Amino acid sequence: MPTRNSRPKSALPLAKPLASQDGASLESNGTSLNNTSLADPPLENPPPPTPHLDSGNGVCPAVDDDMPSPDIDRALTTTTPKPVATAAFQAAAGDVAAQVAYWSHQGDVQRRAKDFAAAITSYDRVLELDAANYWAWYHRGSVLEDLERYEEAVDSYSNAITARPDDYWAWYQQGNCLDQLQRFDAAIASYDRAIALRPDDYWAWYRRANVLHHADRYAEAVASYDRALELRPGDFWGWYRRGQTLLAAQQYNEAVNSFQAALTLRPQQANAWYALASCYAEQRLVEQAIACLREALQWGDEDYREKAAGDTHFSSICRRKPFQMFLKEPALTAEVTEEVTSVIATSTDEPEINGTANTSANGHGAADAIVDVLMDPLADQDDKTV
Repeated sequence: MPTRNSRPKSALPLAKPLASQDGASLESNGTSLNNTSLADPPLENPPPPTPHLDSGNGVCPAVDDDMPSPDIDRALTTTTPKPVATAAFQAAAGDVAAQVAYWSHQGDVQRRAKDFAAAITSYDRVLELDAANYWAWYHRGSVLEDLERYEEAVDSYSNAITARPDDYWAWYQQGNCLDQLQRFDAAIASYDRAIALRPDDYWAWYRRANVLHHADRYAEAVASYDRALELRPGDFWGWYRRGQTLLAAQQYNEAVNSFQAALTLRPQQANAWYALASCYAEQRLVEQAIACLREALQWGDEDYREKAAGDTHFSSICRRKPFQMFLKEPALTAEVTEEVTSVIATSTDEPEINGTANTSANGHGAADAIVDVLMDPLADQDDKTV
């Protein structure tokens, strides 16, 4: 499967929350303090503080296992403040507030430029002057998280929470880091605090469900995904991960419904076709499993064939003649691809909002209909019996 860091953009447009430091920002003109003339006049009317702006949609999840996420974890402000001469900082060298604003701004610029070591140094300068500065602790935590220094990031977010206990963002991001550290109970507690602050935030429910899955608490994970999908029923990742949890819990029929719902939203998602094939294989539905594997090959690559050969989900059908022939056949032909695409285009089966897939008159869904054009003519009678 794709790695954690492969992050394709979501098919759904997501509002991105903005965040910036409290207090006025001083814009560096690119010249160091040592090279700036003290003769420059101080700023008389500094710009007003930039408010903490965030959207009601929350942030997008970074995926915590093998699957790509729809977008980045955080979207901090990229708004450029009005230029301010750095001499203002020098002229007010004894003004702690001015120094805090200057080093905060330096840290923000360095963080956006991915100069992480310098950014941490700048935020540390802020905290030497103002140990309770929420934004310095929060942004320092985000830099450490980007560096995958999760223990230190948790400490920074914890200090941010101490400075501002009722801020959603620090609780949410702390939960993400605790999940990475496999401190699942603490991560769930952080997400619960975030949810208490924003009960209708999709991503906190979604990430909470992911952690519950990692902790093998499948029933609770499904309930958390269900709540997330009540808030955003058209999100591919919620349906997909709900299906993964149900597959792990060996609830194959429900898992099929979830994967079919996900594929209605993104019919070209190869890993969802592969997961659906896994469900059919566990139920010993050989032809359906092969049909879905062909879809995975069409939208993905030939690696799915090799993966299926060694996947324990397919162990119950691995000796069946159709499956063995599927593993040995060459790459998917253009003729089969055209037939499969035609079947999908003419299918009217769609999943309902509650996750239950509609079926045709004969009780089969869209994936089952593909079997008619892909059934292996050499399959023996035993292979056709389920």
